[in-house]
Amino acid sequence: MQVVSDSCAKIRNLGFKASMNVSMYGERFEIVSDPFDEAGGVAVRATCGTNPEIRTLRLRIAILLGHGLNKEKQQ
Repeated sequence: MQVVSDSCAKIRNLGFKASMNVSMYGERFEIVSDPFDEAGGVAVRATCGTNPEIRTLRLRIAILLGHGLNKEKQQ
């Protein structure tokens, strides 16, 4: 499980943490938790503007890699 926990820390460093707004899966979400281990992967809890109920979003590696590459290009 150390690998997943390390991934959570790396994902948090990419900016996926509470109070961040992201667009994923065709919707805009406000993240309300830090990343956490979920079924062998990483997830966050978030709300959507069209539905204020808190839901769990599993984060795809491809999304995370693309987000990290975009942040590196901006620096």
